[in-house]
Amino acid sequence: MKIGVSRPAELDIELIAARMGIIVDYIPGPSKGVEVGSHSIIMLNNSLSPALQWQEFAHELAHILRHSGNQYILPHDFRMLQEWQASHFALYFCIPGSMLQDIDLPNSKQEAILKVMDTFHVTPTFASARIDQWFNHIFF
Repeated sequence: MKIGVSRPAELDIELIAARMGIIVDYIPGPSKGVEVGSHSIIMLNNSLSPALQWQEFAHELAHILRHSGNQYILPHDFRMLQEWQASHFALYFCIPGSMLQDIDLPNSKQEAILKVMDTFHVTPTFASARIDQWFNHIFF
């Protein structure tokens, strides 16, 4: 909301990166987020599908926004916690609750997954995880 993104059509890597002052580059290797001086850079694997690039963008953005330092020198359990946090953040970032609540989801989970995939340009597994999370939040 703070960067003027309020509709699923505005959930776009380049648009969000520009509004947040983040540099995005596409590389032939694993995706990663780094900070160099005062610059934040997210490097995305150029061989991934657009849906996977979007999901990895959100994951790496979480590291930039919430974590600092070199993750690889951290104890294993703390690094796993940061990975879980980034994955959890990505679900909310790629499929914001404020946008999800405005969608009329079908009663069938499979149909709901397809609708979320189509609307938010994510993978089936990712859509399913977010739908489960959404319903757990609503009903529990």
